[in-house]
Amino acid sequence: EEQREVVPGLAAELADEVEKLDLGVHTGFSTMTRDDESGLLDQNERVTERIDELRSGRFDYLIALDDRRVCRDEYLRVIQYAAGQGNTEIVYAGEVNEDDLTFDLKRRIERDTKEEEIEKSRRAIERRKQQGYDHGRPRFGMTYDANGHYQVPGEEFDTVTEIFQLDNAE
Repeated sequence: EEQREVVPGLAAELADEVEKLDLGVHTGFSTMTRDDESGLLDQNERVTERIDELRSGRFDYLIALDDRRVCRDEYLRVIQYAAGQGNTEIVYAGEVNEDDLTFDLKRRIERDTKEEEIEKSRRAIERRKQQGYDHGRPRFGMTYDANGHYQVPGEEFDTVTEIFQLDNAE
């Protein structure tokens, strides 16, 4: 919430026109793995387009609450380099420790932690597959049973049924 309040105010002070890129919480990390289709930050099309725009000099400023809101691993260096190429100034609303050792230590710990979480998730999915359980986000109209093993009709299942009935009626 703080960044959604503070950053737009700073942006309005610095620039006449402001463009917002809010990626939400699901893309905060990048492991800079190019062959993984999991939607990581460095593979997000909106981010890669902005990197190209930074390189081309389209923006005067890149504004964030702190460097961790831009990127939590070494991909920050890619963003910083692109900003430098396009003569874009990176401005932070909050405190940023730019000491290289502190940066490197924090990012290494965060990266290791995230990679452990990803690996645990992959193992959990594999276990579910081996046990014959459903996995992943339930399809529209479905939910998981009380044990969390199988997808069963949920609150919006009637909507799904109606859609199929209307489709077949034509």
